[in-house]
Amino acid sequence: MKTLTTLTAVVLSLISADGMAQTTDTEKQMEKMLRMQDSVMNTKAYKDMIQMLEDMKKEHQKTQRKYEEADKTYRAQQKEEAAKAPAQPRGNLFRENPLLDINVAYSAVSYMYAKNPGNGGVYKNTLKIHQQNGNIRFDYFDKKWYQPTTIFRTGRNIILLIHPEDPKFEGVKLYQEFPLDNGLGVNAHIDKISLVFRDLNAPEKLTKVGTETVNGFSCVHYRKKEVFPWGPPADNTYITDYWIDKHGILIKMSYKGPQSNGWLETRNIKLGPQPERLFTYPPGYKKAGDSFIWREEKEKLDASKKQH
Repeated sequence: MKTLTTLTAVVLSLISADGMAQTTDTEKQMEKMLRMQDSVMNTKAYKDMIQMLEDMKKEHQKTQRKYEEADKTYRAQQKEEAAKAPAQPRGNLFRENPLLDINVAYSAVSYMYAKNPGNGGVYKNTLKIHQQNGNIRFDYFDKKWYQPTTIFRTGRNIILLIHPEDPKFEGVKLYQEFPLDNGLGVNAHIDKISLVFRDLNAPEKLTKVGTETVNGFSCVHYRKKEVFPWGPPADNTYITDYWIDKHGILIKMSYKGPQSNGWLETRNIKLGPQPERLFTYPPGYKKAGDSFIWREEKEKLDASKKQH
């Protein structure tokens, strides 16, 4: 294909300014090009190069098939394990966790750090946590981005998003309600906490390392090791450690693998009853749909005021 393209370019380059080809000169040039092509293609170096490319192609296809088979086997194993696991009701991921107690009442600060060595990306975040009777409230410390307060109501299997008022749309007070399910999809920090609940819901996959004191709390140390099927085990092994205190609170979690590493820590823990008002939307708030536009909500509010 490249040879034909080159020859076409030569022909076009020999077209005269008035659009008429110089036929005789063109034919001579084409014959010369074909002789040169035959000369090059018959050399050993050229044949070796073609053979090397063919070998590389075959090796790539072989490796690709190997990875596809490994991935297929891994997914089949995951499906088989899931089929053997007992059926669990919605919300059981949080409410009936064998290691974490979502009913214990406390407030704390959760810190998260994550790093991707591949691209050098770093994620840091801090959340204020309140928990009681199956409910968890997450508040952001950085208020400048108007991040919503997130509340897991595991008894009702819902997530409440309570949006702070925006000064540009004074008076608009909104909250949203979504299915809780596995608790994922809110943000990286809350998602990581939800994944901890998921992983600790399968204690048979954990190894008990021992008892250690972390941040002043006596904890049981558990470890989870995962080896993914693609590539050498040394390049695809993830180690995750969990430290859980006697109250069923995650004190610390750390993970390390070839593509990412990081940790969660729960600090400033204060055990005791939490105000019930923290786990619902404030008075005067209106339920919004799955999506909304602040400007439109402001227009609705102003129109409603004029009618009254």
